[in-house]
Amino acid sequence: MSGSGTRIVVDSTADLGDLAREWGVTVAPLTVTFGDDSFADGVDITPRAFFAKLAASPTLPTTSQPTPGALDAIYRGLLSEGASGIVSIHVSAKLSGTYGTAAQVAQMLRESGVTTPIELVDSEQASLSMQFGIQAAVEAARAGQDAATVAERARDVFARSTVFLVADDLGYLRRGGRIGAAQRVAGALLSVKPIITLRDGVVVALENPRTRRRAYERLAEHVREMAPVEAVIVGQSTQEYGDELEAAVRQVYTGPMRRMWPGAVVGTHVGPGAAGLAVLRARG
Repeated sequence: MSGSGTRIVVDSTADLGDLAREWGVTVAPLTVTFGDDSFADGVDITPRAFFAKLAASPTLPTTSQPTPGALDAIYRGLLSEGASGIVSIHVSAKLSGTYGTAAQVAQMLRESGVTTPIELVDSEQASLSMQFGIQAAVEAARAGQDAATVAERARDVFARSTVFLVADDLGYLRRGGRIGAAQRVAGALLSVKPIITLRDGVVVALENPRTRRRAYERLAEHVREMAPVEAVIVGQSTQEYGDELEAAVRQVYTGPMRRMWPGAVVGTHVGPGAAGLAVLRARG
């Protein structure tokens, strides 16, 4: 998707991989830093390389959002190509300042005289569960819808999207400030495999299965309880974990499913050994 029409911008926490090119969306990368080495998420480091580096790193990497200048350059570039509107879709504003930065840049462009509509969408999601709303926006844009309609289509889908993540423990989320110390699972000392989700854009500790196998069975049970389901995405930090989770979910769900690797920003906060699901509930 290029040239005129409604153009779509997302940040790299959506972990689109090759889908970004296929869908024709513009990705604003966040930055992941290990000590003195910084990497543009999804550009300078692949998910596979990141998880290998994370597992071997003695210190937790840090993440930073796109700069105002980077977002300004993206928006101006799309406008110069003749975009009739821009829809900028971002990770939950309660998890990152990216949405707020994008909103500030859009406002500055309006104040400078830009009249082309720039719609901002807070997905209230992260990683794989962002993909459903982005895909809906892409389809609406390709159908010739204006920016306001494209944004509304994405919001409708985000409201029906849920993400679940299984972590080896919640220490990475706690150290990264994405989950309160009071919510850290006391049973983490017992080697449980915590399941977390997002509610209203905030990380919530859901439950604490004792084994990875049981955690995957519980995710499958959540999918069954959410029926009817339109689509599922399996997220993996290793091929093996993805295979195991997909097998568990296929016991209860036979519909559309794809496999994806979560990227470096999400991986920083959930740690190595993570796996997860994004689930899109059917409308009505």
